[in-house]
Amino acid sequence: MLASSIREGMEMSIASDGRVFIAERPGKVKLFSPDKPGQLTELIDLKADTRCEAGLIGIALDPNFDKNHWIYLQHTVPVEGDKTRYEHRLGRFVFKKGKIDPASEKVLLKIRADSVKRIHESGSIAFGPDGLLYLSVGDNQIRSEYLYSCKTSANSNDLRGKILRIRPTKEGGYEIPQGNLFPPGTPKTLPEIYIMGLRNPFRIHVDQKTGWLLWGENGPPNNWVPGTNLDKKTIPLGYDEFNLAKGPGFHGYPLVIADQQPFTHYDHETKKGGGGHRSRNPTQFAPGKHRNT
Repeated sequence: MLASSIREGMEMSIASDGRVFIAERPGKVKLFSPDKPGQLTELIDLKADTRCEAGLIGIALDPNFDKNHWIYLQHTVPVEGDKTRYEHRLGRFVFKKGKIDPASEKVLLKIRADSVKRIHESGSIAFGPDGLLYLSVGDNQIRSEYLYSCKTSANSNDLRGKILRIRPTKEGGYEIPQGNLFPPGTPKTLPEIYIMGLRNPFRIHVDQKTGWLLWGENGPPNNWVPGTNLDKKTIPLGYDEFNLAKGPGFHGYPLVIADQQPFTHYDHETKKGGGGHRSRNPTQFAPGKHRNT
């Protein structure tokens, strides 16, 4: 055992000298050093908004961390004057003198999310070999209202239910790299989107040789819509997924899941479902030719 007493550890990032930076969901970043086994040093406490599944949910060191000491955190803050929502922030901080300076934060992205009966936040951060930053964002929905994820996962004008790809700048902002799903200026789309049609892409990884993107995605339980008369035979099982993408694309949720198994229609007002109105061979759209929602 190298260290213990980690509270809701969400993600970790390892420096070139073997130091491990650990993000805890309540808002603390802790440091494990190989020369101090059994000890963890607290670097910052963001006191993150932890309603539902939110909080400090992602961490990554800059590819040039040894020189610039930049560290990226995906954390949640309340929205002033609105108790029904919170905001996920992708911030760049400076690690200096053995601490992460809270005043050094440069906010790159802000993602508004509903907090009332909504979950699935993801928040994983990873860098590719070309210095591009990837960020996973959950669909911010609940399993009993799975088709509502069309508002987020299948919506090309919403950052939720996606994996985003940006190029951070020295000033603390970002640029849109070439090759994302929608070219800048495409109507009803957001150019940060790289992968869409996801449920809860909880943790991501970018292969440093190929540049391929991999992620583990939390699937739903098998009792999708409890308390209803929905025939369970008309809806797919709740699959977890491990996915690989060699380029941008739309991966189908909530229209399909697993090996493109389609969902049935369900009306939440009448509590009736059925009618396999979706094709079992959904059309695969080429990058740049996806339908807008």
